[in-house]
Order: sequence, then C-alpha cells, then structure tokens
Amino acid sequence: SGWMCYTLKGHTCPVRALLVTRDNAHVVSGADDGSIYLWNLKSGKELRSFQGHTASVHDLAEDPDGRYFVSASGDWTTRMWEVSSGRCLAVLQGHNGPVNGVALTLDGSRAITASDDHSL
Repeated sequence: SGWMCYTLKGHTCPVRALLVTRDNAHVVSGADDGSIYLWNLKSGKELRSFQGHTASVHDLAEDPDGRYFVSASGDWTTRMWEVSSGRCLAVLQGHNGPVNGVALTLDGSRAITASDDHSL
C-alpha cells in the first residue's frame, strides 16, 4: 500500500506535539516533560534530542528552509532550535501564561504565538 508504520519510542510521558519536516524525511515530537526529539522517518530512529523546556511542549513550527524550528511550551516560553546541532538559538518570553500555539511567517522572519493569557 506504500504506507510505512513505526512505533517511535523514546519519550517517557505523553506526546503532545508533532511536526513533519518539509522534506518529509523527519518528524519532530514534543512531550509533557518538555522533551523534544528528532526522528528519521525512513529508519524510525531517534537522531537528536532538544532540551530546555521545563513544562509540556504544546506546538511546533518549522522555518521555510528547514534549518530551525520553534516550540511553544507550558513553561511560558517559545524556543528556537537549530536542527543540525540541537542547540537552542533563542528563548522568546513575554506571555503571562502557557504558550499553546506557534506559527512562523512564510519567510520565517517572525514567530506568532498564542497563550493562555488571552494574547498573541
């Protein structure tokens, strides 16, 4: 049928956010403990972890070139991650509550976030 099925194991608590990369080669997953993993979709193997959030990861968005992605978290922050190294490039603060959603503009120059504090 052309469908591939894997069970990707590595998270130790519920997974809340998923992002399939634009090249369809990888998936990024975020969980309740703040952990984020990069997976290879062809092999099903974990390639990298991204550590820094202290609460659940609620949403993920990728830049147009696939060089970085951003994560929205219950720790009231949005983080920008470099895919190739796993390094956190920036911590975006400003909300007075959990950050529930994140989107990037089409050119990747801006992140728009949505929060429990009733603001974008």
